[in-house]
Amino acid sequence: MILSIMKKLLPSTIILLFCLVSIIACSDILDILLKNIWITSPEDGEAWRYDNISVSVSWSDPEIRTITCEFQTYNVKGGEKSHTFYDIRLFEGWNTIWVHASGRGITGSDFVKVYYDPYAPNLSIIGPTNNSEVILPNVTIHGMVSDNFGIENIYYKGDQGHYGSISPSDSLWNIFVKDLKNNANYTFKVVAVDKAGWMILKTVNFTTNF
Repeated sequence: MILSIMKKLLPSTIILLFCLVSIIACSDILDILLKNIWITSPEDGEAWRYDNISVSVSWSDPEIRTITCEFQTYNVKGGEKSHTFYDIRLFEGWNTIWVHASGRGITGSDFVKVYYDPYAPNLSIIGPTNNSEVILPNVTIHGMVSDNFGIENIYYKGDQGHYGSISPSDSLWNIFVKDLKNNANYTFKVVAVDKAGWMILKTVNFTTNF
């Protein structure tokens, strides 16, 4: 009995789900088609290391007459399709930047979120310790890194041809260096770059004896 009812209801359920998915998809498409102003720069979710930013916008409707971004207003001249607002103030952390367009019976808006990161990352080299002696032809340079928004990459370069980069997944990082020469002095520079573009440099020196 229950199986019979389920078989009867199944086609209707599938059709209903298909209609719901179609409505959602059409809604997204319509939102794109009806949107008449866009922020082209910066990108949504971007990290920034300065306390002011330029915001570029584009629009499609020739009836738009006024564009506003934060406390700045721009009066559109005939035929223009884009404009850049300069010196938009940012505060530490997440900032929501809005633009509004208005004209003859039309309005439009767009926004992006930008993270203002005024601080360089923290980087430390734990091992090998500076001016220490390495007794193997291979060594793992390791340490810790942290940032209030996120680390993009860690780059390293030795003075005898070793170089590369890693993308740390957490606060611990490791660089494996092989084929060291015996009775040699090595200097390695390690640079951490965060997602806002801040950099910090640390250096470690060691000698080999194996």
